[in-house]
Parts: sequence; C-alpha cells; structure tokens
Amino acid sequence: MEHPTTQTAAVRARPSAPSDVCFQISQIASFQKELK
Repeated sequence: MEHPTTQTAAVRARPSAPSDVCFQISQIASFQKELK
C-alpha cells in the first residue's frame, strides 16, 4: 500500500465501481469548466 498510484490503477481496472465512475464524471465536468 506504499504506492497510491498502483492502488488507484487497481480501482480503475475494476469495471464495476460506481464511485470511480462518478469520480471520472466529476473530473470531466471540472475539466470542461476549465476549457470554457
């Protein structure tokens, strides 16, 4: 558990992770706000 990046990659690898999906959607929304 020393590498948080590896843990994040493992979470992203799981297809059935609603919390991860919500996180990606919020990231995309915030990214689009920065583009405007």
